[in-house]
Order: sequence, then structure tokens, then C-alpha cells
Amino acid sequence: MKKKETKFSLPVPNLLAWAAIIVLFVWFLRAVEPILLPFIIGTLVAYLFDPLADRLEKRRVSRGYASAVITLAFFSILIALVVWIGPLLYHQLASLITQLPDFLKEVEMLFEEKAAPLFSSIDRLTNGHTPESIPATPSDFMARAVALGNEVVGKLVSSSFALLNVASLLLITPIVSFYLLRDWDCVVKRVDTLLPRAHAATIRAQANEVSRVLAGYLRGQLYVMFILTVLYAIAFAVIGLKYALLLGVLAGMLVIIPYIGTWISAGLGLMVAYSQFGITPDFWIVAAVFAVGQVLESQILTPKIIGDRVGVHPLWLLFGMLAGAVLIGFAGVLLAVPITAVISVGVRFLISIYLESPLYQEK
Repeated sequence: MKKKETKFSLPVPNLLAWAAIIVLFVWFLRAVEPILLPFIIGTLVAYLFDPLADRLEKRRVSRGYASAVITLAFFSILIALVVWIGPLLYHQLASLITQLPDFLKEVEMLFEEKAAPLFSSIDRLTNGHTPESIPATPSDFMARAVALGNEVVGKLVSSSFALLNVASLLLITPIVSFYLLRDWDCVVKRVDTLLPRAHAATIRAQANEVSRVLAGYLRGQLYVMFILTVLYAIAFAVIGLKYALLLGVLAGMLVIIPYIGTWISAGLGLMVAYSQFGITPDFWIVAAVFAVGQVLESQILTPKIIGDRVGVHPLWLLFGMLAGAVLIGFAGVLLAVPITAVISVGVRFLISIYLESPLYQEK
């Protein structure tokens, strides 16, 4: 007699209890957000370098020694880059912030010149009674846009206080990275012993899928960001664009934010190009660089380096990042990627259970 296979079935949780746990967890993260960033970055570093530590361990290098060498090498290179490039980026950023009002004024004048007929048409259609929610003039539109930009930047700066705390990043992050990298396998084994035995195999399989998705995205995205940063910076420098290094770094780094990051970097770069060159061939060359970079990222680099193995839609990642920023601040943006990967894998798993259930298959 053939033994009947047992399928995984989800217990029905107490929804109120789970909701309370999630609310308390988010409240806790919000409470410790100022000190959270070094621990998040340290955990990500340990996670990314765990395979390298495993390979060194297989070559009979002690786990502690391998973790120390990896941590020291990584943060030494990072600090060297900061010391080498940091002052130049700082001076370019300070100069850009100082001249940003002039750039915005020039863009506003161009916008008023080009958009005046459109606003005149709107005014004629409304007989001069344009609702307050709709800008009545190009100047009003630009003023609202600038006010919104200032509000977003202000929130970003205030929520990124821990990012600006260089001392905590340089002192705490390497310590967190070293200890987590050294004890990573022990932590995984300890968590494995706490899994419910009846469902341990299923939970391990889903955890492996989460790890595959997360590792594929993080490592691939870092490669894409590095390549684009180098290409943008070199292209802007060859063109002679002001703040070439800063704009190249921003254009490369912001691709991690789907859609919005590209628009922000392109808008800032084109604003600088218009102020420097006007509507000339050089301006259109800068625009072409951004267009080529976008095509290169979306059609070549991301498919080749990250590929389809990640399986997380960019809109899903964008939603997770925005939700994390609203709930926790800048630390929430960093947490959004792993949490989104976990939720994405969980949703696919629940859908597979539903497709095998009688609720779906019964006619």
C-alpha cells in the first residue's frame, strides 16, 4: 500500500497577536533608529563575505583569522577610498549646494519662458479662477516644486543622522562585521535547532531561497553600481561637466532606487549641464550619456549580472524602500531590500500552496 504523502500546511495564527508583534517590532526599530545603521551595515558586510570566509575555512584557515583578515582588508580599502576621494566629493558637494539656488533660478526662467503659453491656456479655460491646488503660473509651479524638494531633502538629512556619524560607522561597524562574520555559521546552526521539527525541511528550503534572492540582488547590484559610477564619472570628466565626480557617483549609486534614482540623478546632472553649457550640443551630449547609461543598466548590466534569478520586481523594491523610509527613516531603506526579499519569497510560497490546495483545484 502506497504511503500517503503529507503536505505542508500553514497553521492559522492569531492575527491580532501577529499584528501586535509587528507593531512592537516597528516601534522598537524606530526607537533605536539613530544607532541602527552601523549594525545593519555590519550585518550586510558579514552576510556578503560569509562565502569567502567559508572558502578560506576549507583551506584550513581558522574562522576567526579569516574573519579578521576579511574585515581588516575590506574596511582598510573603504577608508582609503574615503580619504582619497572624500575631500574632493565634499568640496564638490559644498560648491553644488551653494550654487544650487542659481541653477534653480536659471531652470525657473527657462520653464517660465517655455510653459507660459500652457498656463495662459489653463487660465483662459478657468476664466481666471484656477483652484489653489493647481499652480496658476510657472513661478508658482517652480516655487511649489522647490518647496517639495526642500522638504524631501530635509527629511532625508534628518533621518540620515546616523549616516553622518562617521565615528560610529568607522568604530562600531567593523566590530559588528567581524563578530557576525566569525559566528555566522554558529548563529545559523543555532537558529536551525529552534525550528519546529515537523516543518524544518520546508523552512530551510524557503530560507535558502531567500538567501539566493538576497545574495543575487545585493552582489549583482553592487557590481552594477560600481560599473555605472566609473562610466558616468569618466564620461562627465571627458565632457568637462562641473562636479563630474560627484554627479558620476550619484548617478551610479542612485540606480539602487528603481526609477526614482535615475530621474533624480539625471535631473540634477541636466540642471548643472544647462547652467554650464545652455541648450548647446554639450548639453545634449550630457543628456545622451544619461540615456545610454539607462539603456546600459536596464538592458545589459542588470540582465547579465543580476538576471532573472532574483525574481523581485523593481516596483516591489521601490515600494519597500519608500515604506521603510516612512516607517524607520534611512535605516528602513537599507532594511527594505532583505525584508522585501523575504516577503517576496513568502508570497510565492503561499501561492504555490494555494495552487496545490483543494480550494483552487476543485471544480
